[in-house]
Amino acid sequence: MAGVEMTYPVRPVRHGVQSVEPERGGRRFPALLGIAGLVATAGCQGPVDNGAVSGEQPAKAAVAVEMSTWGKRVTWKDGLAIEVSAPVVCTPGQFASPPSIERAMRFTVTVANDAAEAFETAGLGVGGTARFDGQKAQPVFDANGDCGHGGIESSTVLPGSTFTYAVAFAVSAQQGEMRLVFQPDSGANKAIFVGQA
Repeated sequence: MAGVEMTYPVRPVRHGVQSVEPERGGRRFPALLGIAGLVATAGCQGPVDNGAVSGEQPAKAAVAVEMSTWGKRVTWKDGLAIEVSAPVVCTPGQFASPPSIERAMRFTVTVANDAAEAFETAGLGVGGTARFDGQKAQPVFDANGDCGHGGIESSTVLPGSTFTYAVAFAVSAQQGEMRLVFQPDSGANKAIFVGQA
């Protein structure tokens, strides 16, 4: 089409836009060619690669871990600290849950707040991450027995104060490795306490 000049009539202005349209007849080819090119280009674009395998979420930044054992204290950057005592055997009462507990171990947890702000203990998770010999350890709920009510007590720990509570877990009859994981919020390091129970 070299040397061929194409002219298009100007249509009246509508809504502030003046449109140019090819004449009717044989001059539709360039317009159709342009549309076909746009469709072909749009069809070639695929999803953006963000490093995730199909169906997976992009990787999150790894959370640092502080390893400890019974009787040792872990302190987070803001001054909040936690300590877990060595476990002691407790005897579940008649109405304890879960039923048929082979052996129950009670831990005393102390939260010390040397941070600038008050801390709500309800945000300090452990129940879903307790493990005994690699298996999930069930918390013992024993309101009328020796093992306690089995969960984190909800309390506000003011700066400069400490708070102590007991938590118990059902474990097998034989001694094994117990692992308790605490994290004051989703962005903080995990404090992992490991030892025999």
